[in-house]
Amino acid sequence: VIPSDFLRRYPDPTTKDDSPNSDIVFYMCHEILDQDPNPYAAANTFAHELAHVIQGGFGYSFNTMAEGGAAWLEGPLLNLPPRPMVYAWGFSDWNRILAAHIYANTKTLNSRKFYQIHGMFLSYLSQPDLLGDRATSALQNYQTFESSHRPFGRSSFDYFLKHLGTGTPEEFVPLTMEASGTKYAFAECLLNCRVAMAAQCIAEASLRPSQPEYRMPESMQERPYWDCSSFPVFWSA
Repeated sequence: VIPSDFLRRYPDPTTKDDSPNSDIVFYMCHEILDQDPNPYAAANTFAHELAHVIQGGFGYSFNTMAEGGAAWLEGPLLNLPPRPMVYAWGFSDWNRILAAHIYANTKTLNSRKFYQIHGMFLSYLSQPDLLGDRATSALQNYQTFESSHRPFGRSSFDYFLKHLGTGTPEEFVPLTMEASGTKYAFAECLLNCRVAMAAQCIAEASLRPSQPEYRMPESMQERPYWDCSSFPVFWSA
């Protein structure tokens, strides 16, 4: 799915003179289905690419937003398991990837695990007590075509997360982005999400945090996303 195909006449619609690719459509080659007849894998890929089509219709999305949103839709948003971390390329250190998934978003830096981690971040935010499904969907869909409006890779995070747990705002009020320190909603949310993912490794449910900002959605609380026995983590010291 290539946005430059189906956004050629944006904001005008396609016409009879456009090529077939100028419609918002996608397709899978028959050879791909023959190579992997697993119906779940095919459906998973369709869901992922459909998410990209939706994103492309809303505007420009950079790597982490686009791939993370598609990884969220293909799994937790459809009430399916998240894509396992063993998928695709290997990686050596979970903490290194987790610490910079928003910024280090290439195969070279983190084996493309950033979009799976970002999908879990969106799953975390989609809890009713935080942003909920609708606001989280808007967060990862509504983008800007102006690259100058996307400083530090934070995109629209700061605005949406300013309203975390307070419901949908009734009017739009521009936000002055904090760029000189670490005291802002996006940074706090990333930290809280990492606490929530670590808390999944606590076997005794009564010992896990009860506040929604420190836990994953209920359907995931009994299913740790990482192998808790294999990766060096520092939250348990």
